[in-house]
Amino acid sequence: MDRPAFRVLLTGATGFAGGGVLSQCLADPRIMSVTVLGRRPVGRSHAKLLNVVLEDFIDQSAVGEHFDGLDVVFFCLGISQSDVPDPVRYRTITYEYTMETARRMKARCPDAVMHFLSGAGTKVTSRLMWARVKGEAERDLSTAGLGGAVHYRPALVVGERGMSSRYRAERLLRPLEPLYRPLRGLSLRASELGQAMIQATVEGTTSGTFENRDIRDLADRYGLAG
Repeated sequence: MDRPAFRVLLTGATGFAGGGVLSQCLADPRIMSVTVLGRRPVGRSHAKLLNVVLEDFIDQSAVGEHFDGLDVVFFCLGISQSDVPDPVRYRTITYEYTMETARRMKARCPDAVMHFLSGAGTKVTSRLMWARVKGEAERDLSTAGLGGAVHYRPALVVGERGMSSRYRAERLLRPLEPLYRPLRGLSLRASELGQAMIQATVEGTTSGTFENRDIRDLADRYGLAG
């Protein structure tokens, strides 16, 4: 039996979490094509990679045709509240960009599933602004009329060796990974996030929320079947 081939759109590919997802997509033969939607070129070339530059994610009508025929969207675009402390701007990037992508999906590829990179501690009723906004995005994606919405809540995402990070905490903690790696609820590697998203797609997952431990469980199953 032929392996399924999926057409993917990926956002956030210039970040080290999204960059890890991109690497896995390019390496996996079950991924037919990867359209990267971003505000700047991703800086890679590959036979199945299409890089689409969009300066403002608040209106994606100009790139609507790139949603045609998609099977899945891996939405890894995001920013830390410490980088954007203004609540209006943070909500625009975290919530409005996400929901605009969902609107384009509903219009052009309504059966496609969105896999949304959220974060540990996300909760609509949280006193933390970032957690509330991400929680609202999770809630509204699940009723956006898509083929499905799957949410990922990693704790610390550790970049692969050679990947740079602008976040001081990640840079400081990365050398200590052998110490906390056995605690499956505390961290995961960027490559594991990509493996988990692909594995969930292969398994036909269209709903649910995966915490850090669940994401690593998905990654452990990656490639074992099919």
